[in-house]
Amino acid sequence: MSPFTILSIVMVAILQMSAAGLENANINDEVFILPGEYMLGGLFAIHNQANILSTRSRPDLITCKRFNPYGLSCALAMKFAVNEINSASSLLPGVQLGYEIYDTCMDPVVILNSVMRFLRQGNDSDIHVLCNYTEYQTHVMAVIGPSTIEMISTIGKLLSFFHIPQSWFQISHSASSEKLSDRTIFPSLLRMMPSDRGQVQGMIQLMKEFQWNWIAAVGGSDEYGKQGLQQLSRQAAQNGICIAHMSHIPEDSSSRAIQQIIDRIRNAKVNITVLFASHYQASTFLTYVLSAELEMVWIASAGWSLAGGIQQIPGIENIGTVIGFSVKINTIPGFETYVKKMLSLLKEVRQYSLESNANKARKEDWILSEMQEFHTSCASCRDNISMMWDPLMNQLAFNVYIAVYCVAHALHHVLHCSNTKCEKGFNLYPWQLLKEVKKVNFTHNNASFFFDENGNPNAGYEILTWTTGKKGAPVTVIGEYKDKLVITKSLIKWHGKGKEPQSTCSKECLTGQVKIIKGFHFCCFDCDTCPEGTMANITDCIQCPSGQWSEPGSMTCRPPIFSFLYWDQNTVRILLAIMAVLVLLICLICWLFISHWHTPVVQASGGHLNFLMLVSLAALSCSICFFIGEPTDLLCQLQQPSVAITVATCLATFLVKSLRILMAIDLKSLSQTRLHWLLNKGVGLSIICLVLLQVLLSVLYVKTIKMFSEQANMPIKSLNIFLRCTIDPLLALGFMFGYNGFLVLCSFICTLLSEKPSRQYNMARDITFAMLTFIFSWIICIPTHAGAAQEHKSLVQMSVILFSCFGILVATYFPKCYILMFKQELNTSEYFKAYITKNPSKNELQ
Repeated sequence: MSPFTILSIVMVAILQMSAAGLENANINDEVFILPGEYMLGGLFAIHNQANILSTRSRPDLITCKRFNPYGLSCALAMKFAVNEINSASSLLPGVQLGYEIYDTCMDPVVILNSVMRFLRQGNDSDIHVLCNYTEYQTHVMAVIGPSTIEMISTIGKLLSFFHIPQSWFQISHSASSEKLSDRTIFPSLLRMMPSDRGQVQGMIQLMKEFQWNWIAAVGGSDEYGKQGLQQLSRQAAQNGICIAHMSHIPEDSSSRAIQQIIDRIRNAKVNITVLFASHYQASTFLTYVLSAELEMVWIASAGWSLAGGIQQIPGIENIGTVIGFSVKINTIPGFETYVKKMLSLLKEVRQYSLESNANKARKEDWILSEMQEFHTSCASCRDNISMMWDPLMNQLAFNVYIAVYCVAHALHHVLHCSNTKCEKGFNLYPWQLLKEVKKVNFTHNNASFFFDENGNPNAGYEILTWTTGKKGAPVTVIGEYKDKLVITKSLIKWHGKGKEPQSTCSKECLTGQVKIIKGFHFCCFDCDTCPEGTMANITDCIQCPSGQWSEPGSMTCRPPIFSFLYWDQNTVRILLAIMAVLVLLICLICWLFISHWHTPVVQASGGHLNFLMLVSLAALSCSICFFIGEPTDLLCQLQQPSVAITVATCLATFLVKSLRILMAIDLKSLSQTRLHWLLNKGVGLSIICLVLLQVLLSVLYVKTIKMFSEQANMPIKSLNIFLRCTIDPLLALGFMFGYNGFLVLCSFICTLLSEKPSRQYNMARDITFAMLTFIFSWIICIPTHAGAAQEHKSLVQMSVILFSCFGILVATYFPKCYILMFKQELNTSEYFKAYITKNPSKNELQ
């Protein structure tokens, strides 16, 4: 048995000797009694269990067993408080309080006997049967106790009928039950322990602070444990915390049943367990936990967080880290000295116990029998009481102490007490005292006390951690909870490697992911990234509203950013520079041809047709400007047709020249036909007809394409949208550029079929290389354009346009310019006349 239990046995022996003697040690005798003008009743569990009531065949005396030192400490605190008040001269001057304190044996049946004594009228032994009890004077004015909700429920209605203030406190498991806040069931009940609801709220805040959402919960089999887990389950679900396993410690505390609970906790793979139980059941359960080597974080309820008996279990530090909740630990000034003074009578008690051994017939002398067993080991405890005093015992004793002071302050107001006297010349009834008790608000030892509308005290919780196995105090206060959690994490010494443990079923999803619940627990889930065009709202991917878009894994949607080819972009600047160079070259060639207008090389290469071809090439080069800047309906209507028409003009000129070369060399028999006329005198009409056909195809294309303004109403599919003119429909675009391809092919075939004179200027060769360059450029353009990103498609087409212009210019005009500038000896009629000696005359070529 622990040292504080030994100490309590010593104290009960001493105090019973001084109060009621040791004649009878059964439940019908008062533990302590003191006559007074205003009597207080005390109901404390000096023992934990009544002897088997099922074998009781008649209503005789009931004996109890399993001594409870916590109940005794409360009884002593009540006695000490009353003596202190009676000795003071300021609170109740001239008034003597009395008390009757009974042992409840932690049994609802046993407690009724004591309550019946409290309800007798005055000092009579009878309870009068009346229709109106307003002026009924009960024997006691207030009751301090009992300790469990079962006993409160048993006597609460009875005391409430008489409106006797019943200020009770928590001694173990159910004293803080939320049920006791119900004023319809317990209208006269007040308590010194806050409701379990606040304690559970603090536990939830603690778990949220450490981000623990995967826990186990174990409760006692009594009402305290059941109500606590019920509150925990409800609030955990509301705060996103999953209870992987929840069970109650069986009443019989069988090893097999407890081992099954431990196995289930281990299999749940949790690192946090809330243990909501009395110190008796918690002690039993943790003993098995220690044997099973189950190490984790234990969140202790106020029922056992300060239990010294559990802290003294050998090796208890191996269960892991204990974080507990407790009402603020206060001490009773002078109480320790009071108990030490009683211990000085130990020698006298020992002598009395030895004398009592001669009388074996007194079997009910339970205090002396326990004293005989432990008085030897306790003889040396006299000077070290502070080391043996259980913090939980100290807390419960303080609650009783303050409860007595609450009644005393209420009497002070009812009796209109001054510093010297109180008015006692009138009858005072319990219901009158109850009204004042509910309104008390006083300060004692620098701490204020009052009750709310539900009879709960203005107390919060201290958060503490065990420091078992280390020198100094057994617990360290690390924070507090009163509507708000305040905690100092650095004060916690974690088990294992000393790192803060994690306890989650699944890792939190990343930003933009949604949870897909697995199984029954919402804390167990898979994470799925929301696709583009949606935003995550924890459980679902929601489609973006019209006009907005999002990237994969986004939490929000936003309007897109529009861009297009700007004039100041580096790539655009390069292409514009190339265009300027080409236009400059074309201008130089024009100037060179004009300067040598009547020379054979200019006349033989086409005369006026050269300027038409050069102008069309310049216009084709400048058409890239339609691809730059913010697109508009007009710009999009001009973009592709401008390319197609200028290309068609250039190719029509090439086709006419190719046919003329073919006729002059290989088809002399057609010289007098209409085709000959079209290619000579009717060359302008031929070119106009060829170009006009392209203009008609371009008009068809413009009529069928979608206006750029219509694209503003199209669904958004990206956050970064590059604005460019569409080329839909492809069929119309295919006809338009397919026609140009037909012109290229015809020119290429004509020049390919022409006879190639040796060692003389070859006009067909120039056109052949020009067409090959053009064909190669646009063949490369098609797949490159199709595979390019939107912002690069226009750049691809612009580059192809410039490349094909440059290719035609180099292949067609650079050789002629070379002759004009560096080979003047070749620019003679004789040279070109020799070139066409077996071909048509020079006039035919012109």
